[in-house]
Amino acid sequence: ILCCSCVTAASVPAKVNGLKATTKEATIRLTWNKASNASRYAIYRVNKSNSKAVLVKKTSSTSYRTSGVIGITYYYKVCALNASNESGEFSSIVKVTPKAAKPATPKSFEVASRGDKALTFKWKKVSGKANGYVIERYNQTTNTYETVKTISSRSTKTTVSNLKADTTYKFRIRSFRTVSKQKVYSNPSSALSAKAVAINDEVKSIRKPYYITKVKGSVTASATSDGRKISLK
Repeated sequence: ILCCSCVTAASVPAKVNGLKATTKEATIRLTWNKASNASRYAIYRVNKSNSKAVLVKKTSSTSYRTSGVIGITYYYKVCALNASNESGEFSSIVKVTPKAAKPATPKSFEVASRGDKALTFKWKKVSGKANGYVIERYNQTTNTYETVKTISSRSTKTTVSNLKADTTYKFRIRSFRTVSKQKVYSNPSSALSAKAVAINDEVKSIRKPYYITKVKGSVTASATSDGRKISLK
């Protein structure tokens, strides 16, 4: 049973006035004016049409703090309760939509090198808060960009592999930050077109590997010019 039934006793609390809602990232804060004859306040979350209401909290305070989902709109109303649990009239309904600040868009997004059906990209680290980056590739079938790689904020370089040779792709990059377990993305960078190539076996054979040999202990050798002893460690 909702509060705020019609009771005419002199001790019935007054209507709650001044209900306001503010947000900081995913945190929602409600405040309202103190009502006469009020011992506590009942806070309800309602739907847009006010046809359904859910009691979320009873408190003696004139403020309430909770968390919400970024981008979702919430509706609240409050009424006062006296010591006998009689209620006054509901406040007006307030709506609130939690929002989080977007991180900066990565700059200087470009192709750093080309491998065998692979492209390596690099970019400049964004300033401010960012938990990572996503590389997005354009899908011509759906006409949308799809995430193909997620990268830590510590890196400013990554390789996208398994591409088709002699095919031109469109890529872009976004940074993101995580707020209350939700990812908030930056605006995308400008799209970058790049062609994937295949490297044949002859070219691959030119890329000889380098080897490093480690010697345990020390080795003593003689210099050929003057016979001096040289110790190698």
